[in-house]
Amino acid sequence: MTTYTPLAMGSNAALLDNIARALYGDRYKPALAAALGVDSRRIRQWLSPPGSRSYRPVPPGVWDELYTAALRRQHELFLLQCDISCVRQLVREHRSKLDEVALALEMGILPADVDG
Repeated sequence: MTTYTPLAMGSNAALLDNIARALYGDRYKPALAAALGVDSRRIRQWLSPPGSRSYRPVPPGVWDELYTAALRRQHELFLLQCDISCVRQLVREHRSKLDEVALALEMGILPADVDG
């Protein structure tokens, strides 16, 4: 599981790394490059330390793309949460009904609504 490390005005590279890991997992570079329509070498350049030969600054538009991707992921997770909530409710209701049937059978009573 990927964990988020909050940054207090850290570097753009560290922020990009955190966001990309949250959106695409620990092996995010190919997926991020594909989502942004850039070569994976460009991602490595953005993650390079400032001042290094390979360093390139993260273009401002990338942050907009990442923001949109995060909103999309948030929406997907919300829909999954709704689905999970519905399934949990069905399981609780089903479990309750099974408990009622089991108790009735233990008492030697065949519940009226059990097909047989």
